[in-house]
Amino acid sequence: MSSLSLWPVALFGLIGVFARYFLDLLFGKWFSVFPVGILSINILGSALAGFIYVMGTERGALSPQLSLGLLVGFCGGFTTFSTYALQSFLLLEKGNIAEGLAYLLVSPLLGLGGAFIGVSLARAWA
Repeated sequence: MSSLSLWPVALFGLIGVFARYFLDLLFGKWFSVFPVGILSINILGSALAGFIYVMGTERGALSPQLSLGLLVGFCGGFTTFSTYALQSFLLLEKGNIAEGLAYLLVSPLLGLGGAFIGVSLARAWA
Protein backbone atom coordinates (compact mmCIF):
# COMPACT_ATOMS: atom_id res chain seq x y z
CA MET A 1 0.00 0.00 0.00
CA SER A 2 1.52 3.30 -1.02
CA SER A 3 1.60 6.27 1.29
CA LEU A 4 -0.73 7.99 -1.17
CA SER A 5 -3.48 5.47 -0.40
CA LEU A 6 -3.11 6.01 3.34
CA TRP A 7 -4.36 9.62 3.23
CA PRO A 8 -7.97 8.83 2.27
CA VAL A 9 -8.07 6.08 4.92
CA ALA A 10 -6.72 8.44 7.58
CA LEU A 11 -8.95 11.36 6.60
CA PHE A 12 -12.17 9.36 6.29
CA GLY A 13 -11.25 7.38 9.41
CA LEU A 14 -11.06 10.58 11.41
CA ILE A 15 -14.43 11.67 10.05
CA GLY A 16 -15.93 8.26 10.88
CA VAL A 17 -14.64 8.35 14.45
CA PHE A 18 -16.14 11.78 15.07
CA ALA A 19 -19.42 10.79 13.39
CA ARG A 20 -19.71 7.75 15.69
CA TYR A 21 -18.90 9.81 18.78
CA PHE A 22 -21.40 12.58 18.06
CA LEU A 23 -24.20 10.25 16.94
CA ASP A 24 -23.74 8.19 20.09
CA LEU A 25 -23.90 11.38 22.19
CA LEU A 26 -27.06 12.44 20.38
CA PHE A 27 -28.80 9.09 20.89
CA GLY A 28 -27.57 8.97 24.50
CA LYS A 29 -29.68 12.02 25.28
CA TRP A 30 -32.84 10.07 24.39
CA PHE A 31 -32.01 6.53 25.47
CA SER A 32 -30.05 5.82 28.63
CA VAL A 33 -30.60 2.12 29.33
CA PHE A 34 -30.18 0.31 26.00
CA PRO A 35 -27.27 1.37 23.73
CA VAL A 36 -29.52 2.49 20.86
CA GLY A 37 -26.83 4.83 19.53
CA ILE A 38 -24.24 2.12 18.96
CA LEU A 39 -26.88 -0.29 17.66
CA SER A 40 -28.04 2.33 15.15
CA ILE A 41 -24.45 3.12 14.19
CA ASN A 42 -23.74 -0.58 13.62
CA ILE A 43 -26.79 -1.00 11.38
CA LEU A 44 -26.13 2.22 9.46
CA GLY A 45 -22.43 1.40 9.09
CA SER A 46 -23.21 -2.09 7.82
CA ALA A 47 -25.66 -0.75 5.23
CA LEU A 48 -23.15 1.89 4.18
CA ALA A 49 -20.34 -0.69 3.87
CA GLY A 50 -22.52 -2.85 1.63
CA PHE A 51 -23.44 0.14 -0.53
CA ILE A 52 -19.83 1.31 -0.87
CA TYR A 53 -18.65 -2.24 -1.64
CA VAL A 54 -21.10 -2.59 -4.53
CA MET A 55 -20.53 0.90 -5.91
CA GLY A 56 -16.74 0.72 -5.57
CA THR A 57 -15.69 -2.91 -5.96
CA GLU A 58 -18.47 -4.43 -8.06
CA ARG A 59 -19.55 -1.48 -10.21
CA GLY A 60 -16.36 0.58 -10.29
CA ALA A 61 -18.36 3.79 -9.81
CA LEU A 62 -15.92 4.95 -7.13
CA SER A 63 -12.18 5.30 -7.58
CA PRO A 64 -10.13 2.67 -5.73
CA GLN A 65 -8.73 5.43 -3.48
CA LEU A 66 -12.18 6.73 -2.57
CA SER A 67 -13.57 3.23 -2.11
CA LEU A 68 -10.66 2.31 0.18
CA GLY A 69 -11.00 5.55 2.10
CA LEU A 70 -14.72 5.11 2.63
CA LEU A 71 -14.71 1.38 3.42
CA VAL A 72 -11.58 1.06 5.54
CA GLY A 73 -11.39 4.64 6.79
CA PHE A 74 -14.91 5.94 7.33
CA CYS A 75 -16.71 2.64 7.96
CA GLY A 76 -13.78 1.35 10.04
CA GLY A 77 -13.76 4.51 12.13
CA PHE A 78 -17.54 4.65 12.30
CA THR A 79 -17.99 0.99 13.27
CA THR A 80 -15.91 -2.16 12.90
CA PHE A 81 -19.19 -4.05 13.07
CA SER A 82 -19.78 -3.01 9.45
CA THR A 83 -16.68 -4.96 8.38
CA TYR A 84 -17.79 -7.99 10.38
CA ALA A 85 -21.27 -7.86 8.82
CA LEU A 86 -19.98 -7.37 5.26
CA GLN A 87 -17.38 -10.15 5.54
CA SER A 88 -20.01 -12.51 6.96
CA PHE A 89 -22.42 -11.65 4.16
CA LEU A 90 -19.79 -12.14 1.45
CA LEU A 91 -18.79 -15.55 2.84
CA LEU A 92 -22.43 -16.65 2.88
CA GLU A 93 -23.14 -15.16 -0.55
CA LYS A 94 -20.18 -17.06 -2.07
CA GLY A 95 -21.64 -20.30 -0.73
CA ASN A 96 -19.14 -20.68 2.11
CA ILE A 97 -21.97 -21.42 4.50
CA ALA A 98 -19.97 -23.23 7.19
CA GLU A 99 -17.26 -20.57 7.22
CA GLY A 100 -19.80 -17.74 7.19
CA LEU A 101 -21.83 -19.17 10.06
CA ALA A 102 -18.68 -19.98 12.03
CA TYR A 103 -17.43 -16.42 11.56
CA LEU A 104 -20.82 -15.04 12.60
CA LEU A 105 -20.81 -17.08 15.80
CA VAL A 106 -17.13 -17.12 16.73
CA SER A 107 -16.40 -13.39 16.33
CA PRO A 108 -18.83 -12.06 18.95
CA LEU A 109 -18.14 -14.92 21.36
CA LEU A 110 -14.37 -14.49 21.17
CA GLY A 111 -14.80 -10.71 21.33
CA LEU A 112 -16.85 -11.09 24.50
CA GLY A 113 -14.17 -13.41 25.86
CA GLY A 114 -11.48 -10.89 24.97
CA ALA A 115 -13.39 -8.12 26.72
CA PHE A 116 -13.76 -10.32 29.81
CA ILE A 117 -10.00 -11.05 29.83
CA GLY A 118 -9.13 -7.38 29.38
CA VAL A 119 -11.48 -6.25 32.15
CA SER A 120 -10.29 -9.02 34.46
CA LEU A 121 -6.60 -8.21 33.86
CA ALA A 122 -7.16 -4.48 34.38
CA ARG A 123 -9.13 -5.04 37.58
CA ALA A 124 -6.52 -7.46 38.94
CA TRP A 125 -3.70 -5.09 38.04
CA ALA A 126 -5.26 -1.86 39.29
